[in-house]
Amino acid sequence: MATNVPPRPQAFRLGGEADRTRPTDVPPAQSAPQSAPPPADDTRAGKATPDVTAPPAQVVADEPVLADEPVLADEPVLADEPVTPDASTSGRQAFSDDETIRLLMDLASLQEDLERAREQTNSARRHVEVVKEQLAKTTTEKTTLQEQLQRLMAEFDNYRRRVEREKAEAVERGKQAVILSILEVVDNFERALATGRNEGGSLVDFLAGVELIHRQLTDSLTSMGVVSIPAIGEIFDPTVHEAIATDETNEYKPNTVLEELKRGYKLGDRLLRPAMVRVAVRPAST
Repeated sequence: MATNVPPRPQAFRLGGEADRTRPTDVPPAQSAPQSAPPPADDTRAGKATPDVTAPPAQVVADEPVLADEPVLADEPVLADEPVTPDASTSGRQAFSDDETIRLLMDLASLQEDLERAREQTNSARRHVEVVKEQLAKTTTEKTTLQEQLQRLMAEFDNYRRRVEREKAEAVERGKQAVILSILEVVDNFERALATGRNEGGSLVDFLAGVELIHRQLTDSLTSMGVVSIPAIGEIFDPTVHEAIATDETNEYKPNTVLEELKRGYKLGDRLLRPAMVRVAVRPAST
């Protein structure tokens, strides 16, 4: 005897328009008509078997599925119907309101951080541009200063060479002036010697010539700024006098210069050589 077939799930078979318009709720299958039991084989008994045949089953287009027909639990869903994800089958759960708010707040915080990072990046770029401009300006100033320094060094080198040349020329001119003065003295000495060698010359004339030469040489030195240091009768001055000997005497005050052994000279305020003198000292008590 056939059993009742449970209702089919809400799904449609793949097919034409007739299958898509089928109702989703399928009524339970009717009980199949009970077929007559097979007749007993009475051929052996010599009885005639009546020809009993079941009427053929009529096929209805929208007839519920029979029990002996296999039921497909999960038939494919048509492509044109929206598919709603099922949390139980997908394993995903929807976010709660608190989680959604927290995610939105995190997203807003990330956006603020992104804006700050962009502002910092723009500020850093502007700072880099300023630094580049300052570097270019500094490089230009450095190049200008280097050129000025090179010009100043060249000018100073030229000035140093010019000063050295002028100094050497001044020394040469000074030497020439001194040599010319000495040559005049040499000429006078030669004349005095020639006069003394002559047969008619006398010693008085010779001495007069030597005195003339001495006065000429003294005048030449004076014209150059050379002056003699006074010594005889002066108090001994160790800065311009050099004591060679001492004399014990009561006639002069102690440290009085008694004799000048070699005259000293000064060129302006500079000491050329000290005067060598003899100095008086107090006699030792007996």
